Amino acid sequence: MKKLTAFILSFLLLITPCFAYDSLTRQTAAEHLYDRGLLKGVGTVDGTVDFALDDILTREQAVVLLIRLLGREAEALACDFPCSFKDVPEWAVPYVGYAQVTGLTLGMGDGTFGAGLPVTGVQFLTFLLRALGYSTPIDFVWTDACAMAEKAGIPGNDFAGIDELTRGDAVVMCDWALNCPTKGGERLLEVISGSGTVKDPPASYDLSSFSSKGGSTQTTGWVNINDEDKAGANSSKLLSQPSSVNVEADGKVRVLIVHTHVTETYTPTDGLTYKEQGGTCRTLDDQRNMLRVGEVVTNILNSRGIGTIHLTVVEDYPNYNNAYKRMRVHIEEILEQYPDIEVVIDMHRDSVEYKGKRAKTVANVNGRECAQLMFTAGTGGNSNWKETLGTQVRLHNMLENRYPGLMRPIILRDSSYNHDMTAGSMLIEVGTAGNSLSEAMYSAYLFGTTLADYLLGATE
Repeated sequence: MKKLTAFILSFLLLITPCFAYDSLTRQTAAEHLYDRGLLKGVGTVDGTVDFALDDILTREQAVVLLIRLLGREAEALACDFPCSFKDVPEWAVPYVGYAQVTGLTLGMGDGTFGAGLPVTGVQFLTFLLRALGYSTPIDFVWTDACAMAEKAGIPGNDFAGIDELTRGDAVVMCDWALNCPTKGGERLLEVISGSGTVKDPPASYDLSSFSSKGGSTQTTGWVNINDEDKAGANSSKLLSQPSSVNVEADGKVRVLIVHTHVTETYTPTDGLTYKEQGGTCRTLDDQRNMLRVGEVVTNILNSRGIGTIHLTVVEDYPNYNNAYKRMRVHIEEILEQYPDIEVVIDMHRDSVEYKGKRAKTVANVNGRECAQLMFTAGTGGNSNWKETLGTQVRLHNMLENRYPGLMRPIILRDSSYNHDMTAGSMLIEVGTAGNSLSEAMYSAYLFGTTLADYLLGATE
């Protein structure tokens, strides 16, 4: 009889979900998130919202829960990013595609997402830590997610060894994380509160397609250089030269991403609205300006083991003039602190008019419209301008080779842009004011993945 009882208990343990928290704690957390609009139920029972807290959470359901926690469901659906994982069900593609582009998920490491599989406690903690701004493997490795969560203020040890996480326990983790500081120092709740919640009606713009062609253009293979400075740039020679940038995936800080004009933003669309500040298509909302674009590239590089710092300082508001000089001071300080940095990327948004109206630059990649990219190189005050231009030429070539039509001609000007500071300094324009943020973020994803390959020595 004792053996039979023991067998029954063992069987029940196998088929009964393992709860880390009691039902009252899980229900309270669910109601807290629901009241904030960060959680949805699955229906109602006797007039009460049913949160299905006992259900086992799949990996794709976990991503949806996480995106709602961040207040970004409307944004994810508006972006509708393609998903490279082929095992994701159709309904979940917008969510997993968004999570992939923004660095919230890297998949299973074998080209699949693991859709339909139960999410483990460690896996969900990894998702949650990325939502707080931490990246793998730079800040932590996923096998140490429990310990890292404890440092971040989340009771990660409560979830060690849980192979099938329930929706209720995941909800408790999410509720707990709201009051935890992000990597940037703000509480997650404060970040969410400023995430596109201040809305202005979208302006009615004429979004005519625009393609930068013509002018004084030199063409060699995939590379076009608009030599405004008449400096005599020879793209064929630059293409043939070896890269002077030597980066390894060793976790050391090798890349710095800055935004001299951080308040630049894009044409608002449904789910991607903001309050304009400092001029048309400019905002201090860091969930809608250039910081969102730079965040995409930062997450990709860090996920590939290329240590990357993302500078979030605002230097173009309220005073726009001399922003490059003020930014230079910050770059100098960071280069002194991190002497292994070889690449400084200043990410901007261009402004283009076509027939007197705001226009957008468009490429079609994998059946999706995205913003065209353009490098702007400076010769002023830079005796090694050919070296920095060479980096941009070779990267431009790789991007255009992979995604024909993505690149506008490189512009070479008698300006500094702080390009004398490292051999890998570059300025890249991600779309124009006429593009949407989603078009720009997808282009940033294409740029970031290609940049990581280039820095790690890939050639095409």
